[in-house]
Amino acid sequence: MGLFNRKKKVSVDFATVDSPDKAESLVKQGVLTRVLLVPPQRGGLEDSLNAVYATPKAAKEKARCDAEVERLERSGRVSRYACDLEYDQNGPSRVARAITVIGKNEAGDVVYSRTVKVW
Repeated sequence: MGLFNRKKKVSVDFATVDSPDKAESLVKQGVLTRVLLVPPQRGGLEDSLNAVYATPKAAKEKARCDAEVERLERSGRVSRYACDLEYDQNGPSRVARAITVIGKNEAGDVVYSRTVKVW
């Protein structure tokens, strides 16, 4: 009976998500999630300046990248952390197209860089 019931996949054109209200509506539907750019363990605060919207899959991948940078930091190879965002150039979307997590050493050389595609 319930064996073949699957959640209906919601198709969204993220380019049209041009306001926080639209993004939060998609968060409530489970299509998007709020992601902290700088994670709390690195001193990131839970506020709008440190948050971006991403798909749940992209959020999990960013968390994996953050964990890898943290591992490299514990081993002494990384001392600086950064996140770069890429947005759609054709519109005012509030959903980043991609998030790049970067770990640098003391000299400023990139030791780790991983781009997570959001859409």
